[in-house]
Amino acid sequence: MAVFLSDEWIAALDGVLRAEQGLTECAAVTVEQTVVGTPSGDVRYRVVIDGRGERADRARAGSTPTRGRRACARTVHGRAGRDARGH
Repeated sequence: MAVFLSDEWIAALDGVLRAEQGLTECAAVTVEQTVVGTPSGDVRYRVVIDGRGERADRARAGSTPTRGRRACARTVHGRAGRDARGH
């Protein structure tokens, strides 16, 4: 199982999101999180749902998060987030 917030964990989350069907019916949304104080330093990642599909990656320095519909963001973290952690 991938270590939480590691590159492997983000890649697993990305795989789950890319396999998901139907989330692109939501309004485009980007959810970006910064987790500070992890053993490997601060970790920034984002989940993107838009017309090109669903995906997750490391957030780039200087990227500007956008706000979208909360219902879509909860769906991503409720289903895909659990799957990427192995639950």
